Amino acid sequence: MMPSNVKVIKVGDSDVGIVDLEKTFREIYFLEIEDEGELRERLLAKVKTNNFIPADRENLYSEALFREYRSFVERRYLGKKVSPQPARQNSAGFLSFLRTLVKGKRGKK
Repeated sequence: MMPSNVKVIKVGDSDVGIVDLEKTFREIYFLEIEDEGELRERLLAKVKTNNFIPADRENLYSEALFREYRSFVERRYLGKKVSPQPARQNSAGFLSFLRTLVKGKRGKK
């Protein structure tokens, strides 16, 4: 049986268990990162603190983590039912949405 803090995601053609993924996503979300490159780097770096990621698969993990993060934010903060899709599809729209959320939060402070 899989521990409750492990989430299985698709990385390339493989199913991979990631420890503390939901916690990581929540922490990253509250950093209010607006730049896609920085967001991808932070996701990968944070996940690597509790999970082994082979150097030759970092790009695949980065894509998978961004895709899953996007799905997490849309489910959790927009209440949308989303199906995972390739990260590059609609990433500009997703980042625009994140910028809007961040600006809205800053305006309320």
